[in-house]
Amino acid sequence: ERDEGVDAMLWIGWPGNYGMRGVADILTGDVNPSGSLPDLFASDTTSTPAMANFGVISWTNAGQYLDTAVDRGDYYLIEAEGIYTGYRYYETRYADGVMGQGNAASTVGAFDSTGAWNYDEEVVYPFGYGLSYTSFERRIQSIAVDVEAQTITAEITVKNTGSAAGKTSVQLYAQAPYIKGGVEKSAIVLLDYGKTQLLQPGESETVTIVADLQNLTSYDASAESYILDGGDYIFTTGNGSHEAINNVLAAQGYDVAGDAANVQTWSYSPAGGVDTETFAVTESGVQVANHLDTADYNYWKSGTVTYLSRSDWAGTWPKTYDNLALTEEMLPYLKNNFYEIATGDDVSAITYNGKSSDGLSFSDMKGVAYDDPMWDDLLNQLDLQEAILFITQGNRNAPAMESIGFVGGQYVENAPNGFNSKLAAYSDPNSPWYVPADDPNAEYMCNDMGCAPLVAATFNKEFTYEYGVLWGNDSLFNGLPFIWGPGLNLHRSVYNGRNGEYYSEDPVLSGYTGLAMAQGALTKGLITAPKHFAFNDQESNRNGVAPFMEEQKARELELRSFQIAIEGGTLGVMTSFSRIGPSYVGATSGLITDILTNEWGFHGYIVSDMVNPASYMTWKESVIAGTTNFDTTEVSELWADYMTATTNTFSGDAALLTAIKERVHNTLSVYAQSNMMNSINSSSHKVEVNVWWRVAYKSVYYGAIVLTALCAAGYAVTCVKTAKKKKED
Repeated sequence: ERDEGVDAMLWIGWPGNYGMRGVADILTGDVNPSGSLPDLFASDTTSTPAMANFGVISWTNAGQYLDTAVDRGDYYLIEAEGIYTGYRYYETRYADGVMGQGNAASTVGAFDSTGAWNYDEEVVYPFGYGLSYTSFERRIQSIAVDVEAQTITAEITVKNTGSAAGKTSVQLYAQAPYIKGGVEKSAIVLLDYGKTQLLQPGESETVTIVADLQNLTSYDASAESYILDGGDYIFTTGNGSHEAINNVLAAQGYDVAGDAANVQTWSYSPAGGVDTETFAVTESGVQVANHLDTADYNYWKSGTVTYLSRSDWAGTWPKTYDNLALTEEMLPYLKNNFYEIATGDDVSAITYNGKSSDGLSFSDMKGVAYDDPMWDDLLNQLDLQEAILFITQGNRNAPAMESIGFVGGQYVENAPNGFNSKLAAYSDPNSPWYVPADDPNAEYMCNDMGCAPLVAATFNKEFTYEYGVLWGNDSLFNGLPFIWGPGLNLHRSVYNGRNGEYYSEDPVLSGYTGLAMAQGALTKGLITAPKHFAFNDQESNRNGVAPFMEEQKARELELRSFQIAIEGGTLGVMTSFSRIGPSYVGATSGLITDILTNEWGFHGYIVSDMVNPASYMTWKESVIAGTTNFDTTEVSELWADYMTATTNTFSGDAALLTAIKERVHNTLSVYAQSNMMNSINSSSHKVEVNVWWRVAYKSVYYGAIVLTALCAAGYAVTCVKTAKKKKED
């Protein structure tokens, strides 16, 4: 809007192979655009407080303790911005400036402002903002909060006040009461959203939104619970976050360009002034507790980091923490070796290579729920070495487990914009949707969809559900029942590196978009594994970088995005390359065991990202924590150090033996819900066909081994002869 001579702009993201046809329809007026921005657009992309700590930052004493290539523990990030990322920062600082509190008008943190920090100079377009060829009036009609049911029901009426037919997003926002010196809170948050139907000029529609009350809570580490403070909660709607906060401020009596009448208020008076009980127990019935204490650098060196607080924007503005040292207490985690294998446990109750009372094989498990006793009967037959190989080579090509009748094969491919594979890649000749190699579309690459932020910009769960169905159709065609995607990490800054794979800066928009996509895909038997769980906040040194943060930030932002998708029924996740604090995420029991598995009730497929190297994404710690599969074949070499045909180093470790069986259980129970089961029966088996390229590959591979051995032998003979000649001389 500040570019002279530019009357309008159309943000199209990455539209995919066919998206430009839609762009053409919009430009010609055949279609009326209805999207909303999934991120706030700042005038200076480096003005977000997250940018104070971003990029390549290494421990001052890393060289003293760490082997960079082996440990991958040299680099860290201090996420001192706390919860104030994206619009949560800009709108909250704006609100505090209007209210004259927290030094919000200071020049500290001002980038494009001519003097004191000024929202209109710092921000170009707010989160959730969007225009079309018509105009809309949005009014919040009613609000009903049911604390016991943990829901917020809002009725919002939208009227087309323009001259063209169109639709628009319907965004429900709220402000929770903030107590200076108390738990940090954004001045405005998105609670949930919907979409109107196509409205003719003058036509109205009332959209009912039922939001999760947890989206309004704050995480209080001192209470070890999500809380609701007593006071007035103000709800509103609007064309994006800025219109929403202005409505709230106007209702509070401030002179801003808002509509004071377009709000609804709910007053809450819990006993003691704060409700710490309603969300103290999760949907799965588990008590919430702090599980990420070690993710805060202050845990290791108290008082080192000052986190950004709206109580004093100027005094707590993040500094760059680029001169920190690791502590010796961190070393077991940074060196990825903190689980000691037991040798004397009683393992008599743990059965491998047993018999099934019902003669079960995996083909009998179609649709069988995770907690069905049939799994115990099946898995008692499991061969330990097969189980280990299945876990450690659980990447694209899953190995067979003959002991339980599991047929190996290629069952998964990468995302994020659809399958990174050809349509006929692994198509099943026996299926009604078989795509033969001579089909005109056989070579078509399935990763042709629009990018994740573009999907999120629809603010349309029904559309995203159908988008997931399309992914599911491709799954049936190409014979791949699992996909590593979509991406649910948040846009901490515009420089994250993988933002094109991640939906938004907002956890609610990201979580519900990912959930709707997963639900649509599952109707066709496609299992989605959203990535990268969690805190993949930059690509620089992503393999081992250690983000440090407070648990409030972790839970309210990125983990909330994943929580929405997981508690909604998503059956898989892919873990991050990164650490959380000093620990590799896939081996962090606080994250994988306590939060993902226990608090959220997840018992599905947890795959690592590409293992690089196995000495970092360590196997025993990861399997104990809950990782079910590794995206590699490299880890199996490390297992061989502990388990061979004649040696079993962990035969006396009950926890590890139990975990191995449970990880196979986790993954197979998800396979059992997938379209893989369409082609599996008791006679299914894997046949390896020696096509020309496989013969050529093996010839080169084994030829290289022989040549290397001959060279080594020749070198040894030469050394012996040289030494003998020197001795004779």
